[in-house]
Amino acid sequence: MRAGDLVKWHRVNNDDQDDIITESGLVISIEPTDVLSCGEPNPPRVLVLFEGGDLEWMSKTSLEVIHESR
Repeated sequence: MRAGDLVKWHRVNNDDQDDIITESGLVISIEPTDVLSCGEPNPPRVLVLFEGGDLEWMSKTSLEVIHESR
């Protein structure tokens, strides 16, 4: 995953909701992996610009690349 990639995020608003909401966005920036105080690696976070104009820092593991930038 890198800046410029188009990504997809699947979510539900709460545990009682049956429908899965899918949002698409553009990767703007990726934070490098760091190490937590317990010594475990912290997954990189990705800054995503979503279709509605919201900018959100997301865990890289929660996103699916649907189109790679060149």
